Amino acid sequence: MLNSAGFFFFKFDSRDGLTKVLEGGPWLIRKVPLFMNIWSPKVSLKKDGVKTIPLWVKLHNVPISVYTDDGLSLLASKLGTPKRLDSYTADMCVDNWGRSSYARAMIEVNADSELKDYITLAIPKMDEEGYIMERVKVEYEWKPLRCPTCCLFGHDHSSCSKIIKDKAKQVVVDEEGFVTDRKRMAKHGFPQKKQKAKFVYKPKANKDAPGTSGTKPEVLPNNGSPAVNVANSFQALANDDADANPVAGNTSGNSLAEVKGGINNGTAMHDEVIETVPTEMSAYMSSNLNGSKSEGQALSVPWVSMGSVATWNIRGLNRPLKQNEVRVLIAENQLSVCAILETHVNVNNLHKVCKSVFRRWSWSSNGNLCQRGTRIIMGWNTDDVDLMVLYQSDQVVHTQIRFKAESKVFFCSFVYAENKYQDHRKLWEDLCRHSIVAKKCPWVVLGDFNTALNMEDCLYGPSCHTIGMREFFDCIQMAEIMDITHHGCHYTWNQKPKEGIGILKKIDRVMGNLKFLDLFPNAYAIFQPARISDHSPCVIKLPSINHAKPKPFKFANFLTSKPEFKQFVSTEWAKDVQGYAMFSVVKKMRNLKPCFRKLLHQQGNLHDKVSRLRSDLDELQK
Repeated sequence: MLNSAGFFFFKFDSRDGLTKVLEGGPWLIRKVPLFMNIWSPKVSLKKDGVKTIPLWVKLHNVPISVYTDDGLSLLASKLGTPKRLDSYTADMCVDNWGRSSYARAMIEVNADSELKDYITLAIPKMDEEGYIMERVKVEYEWKPLRCPTCCLFGHDHSSCSKIIKDKAKQVVVDEEGFVTDRKRMAKHGFPQKKQKAKFVYKPKANKDAPGTSGTKPEVLPNNGSPAVNVANSFQALANDDADANPVAGNTSGNSLAEVKGGINNGTAMHDEVIETVPTEMSAYMSSNLNGSKSEGQALSVPWVSMGSVATWNIRGLNRPLKQNEVRVLIAENQLSVCAILETHVNVNNLHKVCKSVFRRWSWSSNGNLCQRGTRIIMGWNTDDVDLMVLYQSDQVVHTQIRFKAESKVFFCSFVYAENKYQDHRKLWEDLCRHSIVAKKCPWVVLGDFNTALNMEDCLYGPSCHTIGMREFFDCIQMAEIMDITHHGCHYTWNQKPKEGIGILKKIDRVMGNLKFLDLFPNAYAIFQPARISDHSPCVIKLPSINHAKPKPFKFANFLTSKPEFKQFVSTEWAKDVQGYAMFSVVKKMRNLKPCFRKLLHQQGNLHDKVSRLRSDLDELQK
C-alpha cells in the first residue's frame, strides 16, 4: 500500500517474516536504497534526515596487488563502511581470475564527508625503497543529493531550509542621479497611496498585406493608391446562381472544415507541423498529407511514431564493424529499445562493448547465465522509456517497458532460442509460465526462435511439420499470442549456400496478445535486409495518432452581404442577457458563432466556386 507522502506499507503474516526482512537488508530498488522501519500507531509519518546511505560503488583501475579482500576493504574504508562485494569481485579475490576492469562493492557512506571521485594509493616497491603512486577512479551507480550545510542526504544546498535568503535591496536611480532605497522607505517612511495604472487600448499595427478575413489593415504604397484590388474577393459569388441551389456533395459537414482550413488560399497544410521520421512508412504517410485530396475529404491525421523496439541476431558483437552496424540501425529507425542476440561477448568485456554500442544508453544482459558468451544484450534510451527486467534465463529475458511520452506500459520478452528442439522445451515452459502473469496485460514477444512455425516459413526445407514446429505451435496456442502485422523480408534467416543451394527460413518473429493489439492498434513490424549478418533485423513500430487541435472560428466578410446576416444579429441582440455590459456583448457574439457557421456552410464549396470563376475568366480573356 502506498500513501500520498511516498510511504510504502507492507503486511506480513508472521513476526518471523518481518524480522527476516528488517535484518536482511540493505534493500535497493533500481540501485536506490529503501529505508524500512516498524509501524505503530504512535509513529509519525515524517521523513527524517538521512545520515548514512548504502551505495554500490565501482572502483576502476585497481592494481592487481590490491585486488584482495583486505586490499579492497582498505580501499572501501576510505569512502565509508564496507558492507559486501558482488559475486564477480569476490570470485576475482579468491581465484585471481575473472573481471579485473573494476571492483564492485556496497559501501555505507556518511553525509558528514563529501563523496570522493578518486582514491590515491601508495604501493611500496618490493626491490628497493620508495613507493608507486596509483590513482583509483570511483564511480557511484547512484549518487544521492547531499547538503553540506546540515550534512544530510535527500536535498542539496540550494533547497536547504536552514539557509536564510535575504531579499535584494530595491534600489532605484532616477533621471537626475538620485538613489532611492524603496525597501528602506517602506520601513521608515509614510505609506503612500499608489495611483492605478491607466490602460489605453490601441489597435495593433500590422505591416503585412490585408488578410482574407478582412481584419488586417490595408497597406498603401508610396503613391497612396492600393497595391492590389481590395474589393471583396467573394463579391462575384453574391449574384451567382449557385447561391440559391448549393452544389450537392459540397454542403456536407466537411465543407465547413475545408473553408475554415483553407480560407488562406490553401496554405493551412503548409503551416501544419509534421514530424519527420526517416522510414519508408512515415515518408509514404507524409506524402499523402501534401498530396491531392478528393472532394469532400477531410484533412488527413498524421501518425507520430511513439517509439520503436528492435532485435537483431548479429552473430558476434566483438568486431568494431558490427558494433557500427548496430549504431546505424539505432539511428536509422530511431529506436528506443534495442536487443542484440548471439553477441558472443565475454562477461569481462561487456562494459567496453556496450559503452561503444549504446553510448549514453542504459543496458543489461543475461551474461551471468550463459556458458558460451553473452546471448542477449538489451539497451534502452532512458529519455524515452523506463525498462525493468522481471526475469531472465539463457534463452529469454522478460521485461516491462513504459513509454514516458504517453505513459503506456506493456510486457516485452526478448527471445534467443537454442539450436536443438530438446532445449527449446525449457523456453516454451518459461513463455507459458509468463503468459499467466501477462494474460491481462499487453505483452509482445520478439526475437530468434530458431524454429519455423508454418510450412510456408521454409524454403528447401522439410516437407512435413517437425517436432520442434509442433511444440512451438502448442506453446503460442497456450500463451494466446499471434503474429503482428509485418512487412519486409519474409525469410529472416539464410544458411550459407553449399554448391549454390541454400536454406531460407522464417525463424525471427514478432508476436503479441490481444491486449497489446488493443493498446497499439497501428503497430507493425518491419524485417529489414540482413546486411552483415545472416539474420534480418526485426523492428516493431508503435505509432500513435496525433490528434489535431480544433481550429479557431474565422469570420468571412462576404457574409455581411447576405440577408440572413442582419436577421441573425437582430434576433440575438434582442435577447436580454443579465450581467455586466461587456459580459452581455461577449455572450451574444459567442451565440452568433453557430449561426454564422451554418450560413457559411450553406454557401457550398467556396474554393470550387473560385476555381470555376477563375477558369471562366481565363476563357474570356483568351
